[in-house]
Amino acid sequence: MITSGDPTSLTVVGGGVTIPAGSTSAPVLVNGLAQSADVTLTATSGTDSIPAHGRVHGAADGPGSCPLTPGSAPRGT
Repeated sequence: MITSGDPTSLTVVGGGVTIPAGSTSAPVLVNGLAQSADVTLTATSGTDSIPAHGRVHGAADGPGSCPLTPGSAPRGT
């Protein structure tokens, strides 16, 4: 599960992501709803949680992308 610390600014499409066996990453789709300088996304699997921070751009900022790199995540089964 992936949750947004500020769902009025950023929501996670589908509430999470499935990482296929043998893979170490997967895209997370989000909807930016309102400009925010810092939104925390938290990925949770079992008792493990990893936060990552991102920015929601405003309309005047133009399009862009920002990779979130939370560090090393524990591998699940």
